[in-house]
Amino acid sequence: MFKRFPLLYPLIYFCAPITKILAFLRMEENTRVGVRRRIAQRGSIEHMDYFEHVLPADSPLPTAQEEFTHLGAVALQVTFAGFGPMSDWFYGTICFLLQYPECYKALTEEIRNQFNSYNDITPGALKILPYLHACLEETLRMFPSNNSGLPRYSPVLWLMGNTFQKG
Repeated sequence: MFKRFPLLYPLIYFCAPITKILAFLRMEENTRVGVRRRIAQRGSIEHMDYFEHVLPADSPLPTAQEEFTHLGAVALQVTFAGFGPMSDWFYGTICFLLQYPECYKALTEEIRNQFNSYNDITPGALKILPYLHACLEETLRMFPSNNSGLPRYSPVLWLMGNTFQKG
């Protein structure tokens, strides 16, 4: 109604219960606190996460309140829309591997032959495992879970022998 009759828009706050408005304001404040806390940690976390790509350690800090609000909105979108496809991809890969025991065995052997302990397994070390990469790519082909509308981040793309940089 307020979009159809823009002159009524200032009345929007009189139509919502005060408890809902206060809850919304608390959510916004918690988001700001969370964004500031995560900014303080940037560059010092063990494993890369989405926020490291949104605001890398070498980028300038936001100064205006609007920039913090924008970062909070992006972080919220990534939290609710970004992890779903990734977890679907993970569970889909496990599901397909369990359906084909020979593939599961081949992947297990590749991982166990490459690493001596669990602590040796890092995202960088996993990049050189061709069978793991093939399993993940096959899951994306068979189970396209990126239906959230957000782009899927890929650090490097190899396509038919050609390398494409991130982005």
